[in-house]
Amino acid sequence: MKLEHKKILTLIATGTLLAAATSVLAVGNAKLTKTRSLRSKTKRTSLSPLKDESSVMKSILASTTGLQPNVLKLGLNAYKWANNHANVKKHYLTIIDFTIPSKQKRLWVINLNTDKVVMKELVANGKYSGLYNGTRFSNTPGSLQSSLGVYLTGVTYYGNDGLSLHVHGLQPGINSNAYSRTIEFHGANYVSPQFAKEYGRVGRSWGCFALDKTIEPTLVDTIRGGSVVFAYANNHSQDFTVEGA
Repeated sequence: MKLEHKKILTLIATGTLLAAATSVLAVGNAKLTKTRSLRSKTKRTSLSPLKDESSVMKSILASTTGLQPNVLKLGLNAYKWANNHANVKKHYLTIIDFTIPSKQKRLWVINLNTDKVVMKELVANGKYSGLYNGTRFSNTPGSLQSSLGVYLTGVTYYGNDGLSLHVHGLQPGINSNAYSRTIEFHGANYVSPQFAKEYGRVGRSWGCFALDKTIEPTLVDTIRGGSVVFAYANNHSQDFTVEGA
């Protein structure tokens, strides 16, 4: 009999091999249990393949008003696309519909864990994008126009407009210059229900997503640090990125 076989028989006889095997199995089960526990605690940050998209849309639309189903559909496509191409860290989707007059609330913040709208607010468009609603858009520095498309939110800072939130445009040729153009979310005195009532519109920015100062800190705190923003207008329906997601 070979020496190796004798060693194995000796281990079996003394019970050492069985104890060793039991110890390895116990460690393996502990690791599996920990992995399952971590997975169970992880929040859903993308659209779950187990949830029917039509039920997701139905739940979101039931929680708000004014959000068109086709725009929501594109927004959900944008979120899925961004989740596959960028470092999405939060389960919030912000949709802005520039086809709606600026005197109306046309920004929705959606919690994709609960499939509910948690904020609906006024938002300005760029000075040269249109007077009452957005009709012209640009990625060009100095254009003073809004940019459409899919964005990822960055970090906050305090600048000339107070608390501000950087955004990163994810689509070359559409909004990829957003960061260098300092396109951001910030509060503005010219965005408020009172201003909209007096002038029939809110004021216009230099391309930023300017908000009512009274709600801006809450909104920025909700979406900062890796959530998805989707800015829509009629001519954006040509974009392959969100239609083919």
